[in-house]
Amino acid sequence: SARPILVYGFSMMLWTIAPVVLSGIPAMVVGSSLGLEQVTIYVVSSRVPMLVSMLAMRSFHAFFPKLQNLYVLDHRERFLRYYRVATSLSLLMTGAGLIIAMFANPYLVGFLARDDYYAGDSVTLWFALGFITIAVSEHLGCLFIIAGKGKLVSLVLAVEILIAIVAASVLCPLYGLVGVAAALALSPLVIRIPYYLIHGPRTCSFPTSALYGNATLALAASILMVAAAYLLGPTSTDPGSLRSGLTLALMSALLAIISSRRIWRDIKEIRVASA
Repeated sequence: SARPILVYGFSMMLWTIAPVVLSGIPAMVVGSSLGLEQVTIYVVSSRVPMLVSMLAMRSFHAFFPKLQNLYVLDHRERFLRYYRVATSLSLLMTGAGLIIAMFANPYLVGFLARDDYYAGDSVTLWFALGFITIAVSEHLGCLFIIAGKGKLVSLVLAVEILIAIVAASVLCPLYGLVGVAAALALSPLVIRIPYYLIHGPRTCSFPTSALYGNATLALAASILMVAAAYLLGPTSTDPGSLRSGLTLALMSALLAIISSRRIWRDIKEIRVASA
């Protein structure tokens, strides 16, 4: 029957285009609440962080065929190792890329458009945090797709899009572009990520280590990278912020090193198992 294939394909489509849909919602809300000029500022300021996060997510998507094959063959141990490597690498690449994006964004916006089209460091911070939460939700949603629970992913994504629209519409008049960026960043934390974490092990028959494994260290490192980049940004002059930024940078580097060592250990075990 072609129906299971169509359902699987439709779920895959929603899973992959969800970040694009979620990133397009704020522009519509900003246009209706703040005017077209603010839409230009929002869109131009979000391009570089979005491009970086999309490139990092492609590294995770490259593992998907292998993950699907290992799951079908019931090679669970190898599957979990590949999954840990894929998620950890993706999160570390996202964090490192967003550091570059946060430092370069003011200059690139001025080069591509005008200096006054830069939305500000606070908005860029929420952009970065939003792309991290979207990446985490995609990593967890991958388990549902692989386990053939794509209908649940579609339903959760639809609810999240509605939540994002409502949140952005409420926060935009109150806080401007910061409110819209915050709505995008926080919407995955309201429904999608909690649902995946709570129902993932039971619904998909995956051990909790697949959800709370090495990727947790990589996630913490990525968040600290972004926070450090915000405090050490090109417009930051406060000595206290600089000291805090350096502390967070050292902590993120330590976590990234630990996570990288675990990634390398998993890669060696994968090679041994494949020999």
